[in-house]
Amino acid sequence: RNALQMDSLSQEQVSEFKEAFNMFADGGDAITKETLQTCMKQLGFRPSSEDITEMFEDACEGGRKISFSEFVSMMGEKMHSVDEAKTIANAFESFDANVTGYITHDEFRKILSMGKSKFSDKEIRDFIKMGDAGEGKIDYVTLSREIGGA
Repeated sequence: RNALQMDSLSQEQVSEFKEAFNMFADGGDAITKETLQTCMKQLGFRPSSEDITEMFEDACEGGRKISFSEFVSMMGEKMHSVDEAKTIANAFESFDANVTGYITHDEFRKILSMGKSKFSDKEIRDFIKMGDAGEGKIDYVTLSREIGGA
């Protein structure tokens, strides 16, 4: 699994991760849960404490520290979900003529009915709830992050 993640990241990304990792590993070969959040912020992510707890538990299976290979694997997954969220947001953006970051609930329903995937009314309502910005509009950037797992 780790080798696969390494392949999907550029050498530049791995170097950037190594630099951030070393900064918080205090000369050691692992980082703690406490330093993980700071390390990720350094790399431009904004994980919640819940995200950190979940990622930490996934990465080190009950251990107390995360090694560099575990960190790279975890960051690779994060980068992948960010890419997916961007792709989803870009798809909605093409329906947002003034690039406001919002589309109406009606436009959203129309978009979902255009694809091959048929969404039920309940699924559409759930999506609308996830990205609802009030005033009959959807914040599709937030929605894309939710769907893309970023």
